[in-house]
Amino acid sequence: MLFKWNGGSLVDATEPNVSVLEWEQFPNPAKDWFKVRFPAGTNDSDLNIVLYDQAHHFISANPASIAMVDVHTLPAGIYYTAIRRGQKVLGMKQWVKI
Repeated sequence: MLFKWNGGSLVDATEPNVSVLEWEQFPNPAKDWFKVRFPAGTNDSDLNIVLYDQAHHFISANPASIAMVDVHTLPAGIYYTAIRRGQKVLGMKQWVKI
């Protein structure tokens, strides 16, 4: 799977199950929680927020409709958040847990 990154965000991918969705994740760095905001008009009912560690091991998945993602139990480090619709990755961002 080949990805093109720009400042910690996925901007292009050459994999059939990957497309690019613009979205915001804040705060970054995060301590106890973070929020994800999608562009107006995005249907998030079938999207999932998936967390991975620096080695890209799965941590958790949450429905995208939740207000905040709780990360207070994670140790400090670098993580990745992917937005998925089924098996399709719509976007991925790198973030820091403090």
